[in-house]
Amino acid sequence: MIILPDIFNKLYFGNTVLQYLIFFGILFVGVILGKILYYITTKIIKKIAKKTKTQLDDIFVDIIEEPLVFLIVVIAFSLGANQLTLSDAAAKAFGGITKTFVTVAFAWFFLKFIDTLIVKYAMPAVSKTETDLDDQLMPLIRNMVKVIIVSLSFIMILSNLGYNVSSILAGLGIGGLAFAFAAKDMLANIFGGLTIILDKPFKLGQWIEAGGHSGEVVEIGLRSTRLKTGNGEFITIPNSVVAEKPTINYKTYNHRLVSFTLGLDCATTNAQMKKAKDIILKAIERHDVVKKDSASVNFTGFGNFSYDLDVRYTINTNNSGKVREIKDLVNSEIKEKFEQAKIGLPYPTQTVHLKK
Repeated sequence: MIILPDIFNKLYFGNTVLQYLIFFGILFVGVILGKILYYITTKIIKKIAKKTKTQLDDIFVDIIEEPLVFLIVVIAFSLGANQLTLSDAAAKAFGGITKTFVTVAFAWFFLKFIDTLIVKYAMPAVSKTETDLDDQLMPLIRNMVKVIIVSLSFIMILSNLGYNVSSILAGLGIGGLAFAFAAKDMLANIFGGLTIILDKPFKLGQWIEAGGHSGEVVEIGLRSTRLKTGNGEFITIPNSVVAEKPTINYKTYNHRLVSFTLGLDCATTNAQMKKAKDIILKAIERHDVVKKDSASVNFTGFGNFSYDLDVRYTINTNNSGKVREIKDLVNSEIKEKFEQAKIGLPYPTQTVHLKK
């Protein structure tokens, strides 16, 4: 029979020194076992898993190693607490703490498990599909899963600590309703973003006109869509505006129709009219990017101060910068040739006839 010194039998807060030593000893052993297990998984099991053909064992080892080590320490804490003489309140507190740590360990595991599955399997799979809808939704799903796991774990922790979860959830419901009213614009933008992602009126890299602005789509977020204009400026448009108002997508076709009305002076003769048509057609058709046989010039009406020509042609491009460049070249040549042929352009005039 081992006789311990009297110091070990002294009571402090209802427990002997020996009981405290046993508690910390068990906790220390748990930490040591955790470190040993962590060393084994990182130095030995991981190397073995890397030699196998499948990645599942590598992923499983990487997921479980840290939460499992933490769980071993928690179990040691629980076993050590059982060696203490605790009051009802202290026992309840220790039990709540233990359950909280266990919940954290399992939440940690599931967070790593779900996140790894999405990153290793789901994201590579959706990146191979033709549509970019799933590529845009996957990060959102990833974050939503994390929020759900963390929220459920937090509720379980509150329950383990003795709080009335039902009343808390009821309060959150009322608070959420008030928040929804206060943040209706934000929610409208979020639903607008989901509408854009689901309906796919445009994609990243396409040139669109939306909300009174035009530019290349550089970002589609849940709250807003970002465009880069031809001048290099960035414009952020709320998704609620994009979803509600008409949107023109110039990337859905590979040609652009140019249409305008050109007025000639009322003093223009028929010969000059024919010459003007010939000048316009030649100025248009000399450019390779103009669709063949798409150019047309028609005398369509008599204006108040002009004879009106309807001019139309199609450019084989969806680049707005290229369209502006061709229009500039065509218009400049028309003006130059008109001046040489002395074909006048109209300006407001008024003729007064005096009757004697």
